[in-house]
Amino acid sequence: MVIMLCCNNQVQAAQDGDYTYTVTNDKATITKYTGAGGVVTIPSTLGGVSVISIGNWAFYVCHSLTSVSLPEGLTNIGENAFNGCSSLTSVCFPQGLTTISNEAFSYCTSLKRKLPTRFNKYRHLYFCLML
Repeated sequence: MVIMLCCNNQVQAAQDGDYTYTVTNDKATITKYTGAGGVVTIPSTLGGVSVISIGNWAFYVCHSLTSVSLPEGLTNIGENAFNGCSSLTSVCFPQGLTTISNEAFSYCTSLKRKLPTRFNKYRHLYFCLML
């Protein structure tokens, strides 16, 4: 006898306003930002699904982005997520953020503040050196 178990963890791509995102296991990852920039507050939900991650390269070279507030519930910022956002001067990190991946804020030349102290020493130093 063979028993097959199925689970619904398919990745679905969707668009909601200025954001393209994928849904896996009922959690959203922003994969692309298409808005005008300026001051951006990333929503905590997209399409009724909680946003838990900013994907790799999602805001890449968004030169017009000046400030970003990340939502509570966000736990991950992917590699190069904000790389090259040269006008970015302010980032508000949520309390539950646990991972900021390599080069997430590389070449954000207008950003002056350091990462929150709860991140490991390597990531903290790397972030400061890249800015």
